[in-house]
Amino acid sequence: MLSLSKRPETMSSTPIYKYCNANGVKILQNLELKITPPNQFNDPFEFSPQTITSAPQREIKDALKNKVFLRELYSREMQSGNFNGSFREYRKKIKDDRASLISPVVDGLKTDAKVFQSSFPKHISSRLGVLCLSEIRESIVMWGHYADKHHGIVIGFDRSWEVFHEKTGMRPVLYRRERAVWDTSCPPKGQLEQVMVENLVFSKNIEWSYEAEVRQLFQLNGLRRVKSNEGELLYFQAIPPEIVLTVSLGTRCPTALEKDVRLALRDPRLKHVKLDRAELHESEYALKFR
Repeated sequence: MLSLSKRPETMSSTPIYKYCNANGVKILQNLELKITPPNQFNDPFEFSPQTITSAPQREIKDALKNKVFLRELYSREMQSGNFNGSFREYRKKIKDDRASLISPVVDGLKTDAKVFQSSFPKHISSRLGVLCLSEIRESIVMWGHYADKHHGIVIGFDRSWEVFHEKTGMRPVLYRRERAVWDTSCPPKGQLEQVMVENLVFSKNIEWSYEAEVRQLFQLNGLRRVKSNEGELLYFQAIPPEIVLTVSLGTRCPTALEKDVRLALRDPRLKHVKLDRAELHESEYALKFR
């Protein structure tokens, strides 16, 4: 279902950025980026669509031909006491008197829609992960949230790296006031489903717009994986050293972290990387880099 079309976009030469705490130095040491499954995101609305049923009659007609759905509906009817015969008898009853069964079928479709909404992040996270970067490095809020209250670093990457252009590529997030819609009546594998998938993957609540996020989907299969101390699987995508362009130290970056960064940048493969430090602007709520 999640086969996204490639959308060619003009990419400028400006870097894209990763805000990091002290562990960000491992990106330089190991030359890899963390790819995060959606069910590990900090926003529970991610990849969780608003579900609707635009054509219930057609969907009911299709559902009543689906043996898997009928078995689920049969189980619900048995548990509720509305039917106590065999599955074969239940199918015959549906065939003989569909009109009387419309209501439980509609209820079943509504239940399935709710299950889809809540289970989709877990479902997609078994196969796909997301790399989240930003168009900007001067966000005071992001330095505070993701770079350990300005104690961390921000790493800039070359957006022209060919991997950032594979399949769907690295694409900007669309910030919206309402959740992306998933129509359960939509025919599978069609153009409309394609649009719904793309809206779902690349949409976030407008309150996150300060992040100026760009993101890309990755297949988890084949990535290096490590189990965290909490038992959570972490996934990593290898990167070539030449795509690392800049490292910016936070205004509160401690001496120990700066030392680790400078030591990592002694790697001959990273000799091209520009190192600077964020400083507070004298009169504005802004950062400057030197």
